[in-house]
Amino acid sequence: MNKLEQFVPKSHDVGHFARGVVDQDPTMFFEQGGRTLRSVHQEVIERDVAKLEEMEGRWHPLGFMVYHLGVNPTSGESLRLHIWPSGERALGDRQPNMHNHGWHLISLVLAGRYEDQLLKVVPGQDVSGDQYALRPYNLTYHRNGLDSFDTDGSTCEVLIDKSRRIDAGKLHTIPAGVFHLPTIPSEHLTATLVLDSPAFDFETTVILMGGRESFVAERREIKPDEALRAKEQLIAELL
Repeated sequence: MNKLEQFVPKSHDVGHFARGVVDQDPTMFFEQGGRTLRSVHQEVIERDVAKLEEMEGRWHPLGFMVYHLGVNPTSGESLRLHIWPSGERALGDRQPNMHNHGWHLISLVLAGRYEDQLLKVVPGQDVSGDQYALRPYNLTYHRNGLDSFDTDGSTCEVLIDKSRRIDAGKLHTIPAGVFHLPTIPSEHLTATLVLDSPAFDFETTVILMGGRESFVAERREIKPDEALRAKEQLIAELL
């Protein structure tokens, strides 16, 4: 078995459905995860990027492509490919979509430059009737690309803690619970290979403008022609 075959193909986001693992110190995961990403990234380029238009993927609400490459049945870790195509982003209806994760995450930049902001979220003023208030929503993943969002109606404020720029060939990490927002310019191509730890026993939180109502949103499937354009950009960058 080669290193990439340890990740068994699964449907979209299946690695994030099962929660309940006790939160753990991320240090060992980041050390081992970095080695894993460096050991499989060339296989991902040769196996998956080469046939991107044939693969199932969905657009993240922040406008980048997400391809779920598999879950390690032993460790529970999941492998994903994220692509921000130059000049083509499919943003969701609700923004700004600052968020944390209910798992540790380490990422290897394959192409371009990854940029984001690490954020601090603090309680806001009580404006419960304001539909345009900035609110934290608990995100629950479902099958077929559906996400449900629930809020207790509280509001929040967001402060920038740190801005980051990570070049191709470098790693970056996001511990569970840390809020961030990718800030890659729309004219830039960026691709990252992402390894997630098993999901812990708490929900992902997303910061959105909105009211007190719950809602469901669907992550749109990536069309073959969209994937083909992204593949052509990636191949030109990686050659």
